[in-house]
Formats: sequence, C-alpha cells, structure tokens
Amino acid sequence: GVGEVYFQIPNIIPTKAGYEFKGWSEDSSASAVNHNPGDTITVTSETTLYAVWEVECRLILDYNDETGRQWKSENVTPGTDMNIPELEMSRSGYKFLGWNADKSASSAERQAGEQIKLTRTETLYAVWKEITYTVNYTDGVEGETVFPDRGSEGLKPGVATPEYGEIPTRAGYIFMGWAPEVNQVVSPEDVNSY
Repeated sequence: GVGEVYFQIPNIIPTKAGYEFKGWSEDSSASAVNHNPGDTITVTSETTLYAVWEVECRLILDYNDETGRQWKSENVTPGTDMNIPELEMSRSGYKFLGWNADKSASSAERQAGEQIKLTRTETLYAVWKEITYTVNYTDGVEGETVFPDRGSEGLKPGVATPEYGEIPTRAGYIFMGWAPEVNQVVSPEDVNSY
C-alpha cells in the first residue's frame, strides 16, 4: 500500500461571488466542513477536497464618507428578518438622514430600527445632507417695514458673512449697526438674525 502521507492544506481562502467559504470536505455535496485552511490531514489514498460554500446573506451598512468604514452583520439564512442597527453616525459639516440602497441618494428610504428581510447580501449607504446656514438682515421694527429683509441661504460654515449692502436709513434715526454684531464668517454658533 501507499501508507500514510501528511498533507497541509494551503492557508488560502478561495472566493466565489455571492458565497462565503466555510472550509473543505471530501464530499462534493457536503454542507458541513471536515477541514480548514492550514489543517494537516492524513492521506492514505488519492483524495479530493471540495470547497464548502454558504450563500452570503448579510447586511452591510456603508458610512458613505471619506473613511471607507462599513458595518457588517453576521452571515444569516436567506429570508431572515433583521433590524437595522443604531450606529453612531457623525461627519463634520453634515447631518445624517438615514440609509438608502442608492449610494448617491439625497434622501433616506430606511432608518435605524426598521426591519429588513435579507434574501442576499444587501448594502445600504448612509445619506448625508451638508449643513448650511441662512443669514437674514431684518429691520427689527414691529408693524412697520423700514427696509425689506435680506437673506442669503445655503452658506457653509467658514465663508465670509454676506453684507447687507448699503447702510439702512430711517427718517429721524441714525443707523448704529446690527445687533447682535455681525460675525466676519458664517459660524455654526451664529444662528441670529441681524
């Protein structure tokens, strides 16, 4: 006879789209694993090892920002209902709106806590809205329009605060300035009307 030969299975993880590699088996139709990459096996005759695959079915939440971060659930049985987890979502200059299957969406179609039925791996992308501010200049006089209000919308923090323009006038009064005082740049702390 051939005798016994020891063989170390290469420590390589094969890939197959839509499936997760579980290990190796001598049975071509096996769903259970007999051997793992890196295992040493005893071979007494010609032996073929077959990859054991499981359908990949998980939820992936992509932060959809410059970090490349993702949250991944464990692999589950297709047809499993899963709640979208509550994650700590923050991004400088943006507000988190929720999740969408479309990476470039501007509105969310799903929220944390909602249930999703997984039939395959599904990726949801964070939807972010850039935080902007509006600067309004108003006359501050009740029941009378001394001059029309003026505003600038969609201002990002750090840009120069738009000026009113000309110096406002009112018969019998001297314009002393704006209250509160106008900041040089738009700032998140500055949420006042002038």
